[in-house]
Amino acid sequence: MMRAGDCNTALTVLASITDPVLAPQALQTMAECYKKQQKWPQAIECFERILACPNSQIPAEDVKICLMDCYLANNEPEKALALRKELLSQHQSDAWRLCYIVGRRRFWSHEYSRAVPELEQAVQLCLASKNDPEIIDANKRLLQCYILGKQWSRAERIAQRLAKDYPDQAYQWHCEMGKCYQGQGEYDKAIACLEMAAELSPSHFEDSKRMYKALLDCYDKTGRLDKAISLAQKLIKDYPDEPAWRWELGRHYADKGEYDKAAPAFQKVVESSKQQWEIRSSQIYLGECLFAVGKGNEALEGIERYYKDKPDLWDEHLFVRSAVLFHSANDNEGCVAGVRQLLAKVAGGKKSSLTPTARELMYGALKGMGKRAEAASVLEDMAAESKEPTLLCRAARGYCEAGQYAKAKLLYKAVLERTDMTDDTRAECKCGLAVCYWHSSLKNAAQRLAQEVCDEHPATKAAEEARGLLYVWRGGD
Repeated sequence: MMRAGDCNTALTVLASITDPVLAPQALQTMAECYKKQQKWPQAIECFERILACPNSQIPAEDVKICLMDCYLANNEPEKALALRKELLSQHQSDAWRLCYIVGRRRFWSHEYSRAVPELEQAVQLCLASKNDPEIIDANKRLLQCYILGKQWSRAERIAQRLAKDYPDQAYQWHCEMGKCYQGQGEYDKAIACLEMAAELSPSHFEDSKRMYKALLDCYDKTGRLDKAISLAQKLIKDYPDEPAWRWELGRHYADKGEYDKAAPAFQKVVESSKQQWEIRSSQIYLGECLFAVGKGNEALEGIERYYKDKPDLWDEHLFVRSAVLFHSANDNEGCVAGVRQLLAKVAGGKKSSLTPTARELMYGALKGMGKRAEAASVLEDMAAESKEPTLLCRAARGYCEAGQYAKAKLLYKAVLERTDMTDDTRAECKCGLAVCYWHSSLKNAAQRLAQEVCDEHPATKAAEEARGLLYVWRGGD
C-alpha cells in the first residue's frame, strides 16, 4: 500500500497491530508513512513510542537518528542538536552521519550557508571510507552548496577529487565541473566538461535535465546556436513528453532570427505543457515571433482565444498581453494600461503572484515613454513592499535621471542607512548621492563623496563612474 502511494490505508492497517513483538516494527513503518506525507509531529510520536517499547528489537541508536532528522524537519533544531550531542557521546563512529543528516536537511531547506560546515565535517570524517551511498551524497551536496554559493575554487577542487575517487560516476563530476566553469563565465571549458558528461552519462542520470540545460545555455552564450538547435532537436526525440526541450528549441531559433521556425515550437509548448510558467513564457515568445513575421494580430488573437475560457488565469491573461504589447508591438501605452488593470484588480482584493513582475514590466514601459519619474515611483512602491535595497537604489537613480534630485537624495540616504546590501549597491548609492549634491549646489560635498567611492570601493562599477565625474567636476575636458 505504501509503494502504491496509499499511505492512509497503510496507516489504518498498521495501527491495528497490537502484538507486543510486532508493534515496534509497525510503529517504525507508520513513522515512514508519516514522513512520506511530511507529517512530522506524527512521525516524531511514532519514533518516541518505539523508544518507550520494552520489547523493541530495533536499535535505539537508529531510532534516535531518525528522530533527530524529524526534529529538524519539524523546525525543532534545539531538540535535534541536543539529541545529536547525546548520540555523539555514545557513538563517536557515527559522527560523520550525524553531521551529514543535519547538513542534508539544511540543504533541502535551501539553507546552503548553514549546510556547508555540517557537510564539510561529514566529508572530512569519512574520507577514509568512501563507498557508502550517503558519503557520496554528502560530497555531492557539498559541491552543489559551493556552486550555489559561487565558491568556485572550492567547488573545482572537490569536483576534481571526486572524479579521482569515483571514476565510475565521472559523468556527475564532469557535469558539476561544467557548472563551475559556467558560473565563472568560462564557457568553452564548461562546454568541454558538459559534453563529456553527456557522452558518459547513463540514460537514468537524475541530473540530465540540468546538465543539458547548462550545455544549451553555454552554446547560446558562445554563439553556437546551430549546436544548440541540434541538441534541442535530439532531446525532443529522446524525451518527446518533455515540453521544456521544445521551449529551448524555440528560444534558440528566435535568437538566430529564424522566427518562422521558432513560432511552431512555442505553439507546441502552449498546447502540451502542464507547467503554467512554461505556457506563459511561450505565449510571450510566440508573440515576439509572430510580430517579427508580420502576424501581430494573429498573436493577440491567439492570446485572447487561449484565455477565453480560463477566468482563473485573469492575471496571467493581462500580464501576457501587456508583455507582448511591450516587447513585440512597442506599444508602451497599451502595456501600461494592461498592467494598471491588473494592479487595480489586486487593489480590489484579488490575489496575484504576478504583481512584482507586472510592475517591472510597467516600469520598462513608462521609462520607454520618457516618464522617468513615474517609472521611479513604481520601483519605490515595489521596494516598500519587498524591503529590497537594490529596488530602492534603482528608484533613486530613476528620480535622479528625471531631475528630481531632492527626492532621489532622500531615497539614497534611506538605502545607505541599511546594513543588508552589497558593496556594489553601497558604492552606487554614494555615487548617486554625490550627483544629487552636485545638482543641489553642494559642489564640495559632491566631490568628497565621489572620492570616497573611489577610495573605499575601487573595484566597483560605481567607482569607475565616480572617477569620470571627478574628472569633469575638477575641470577636465
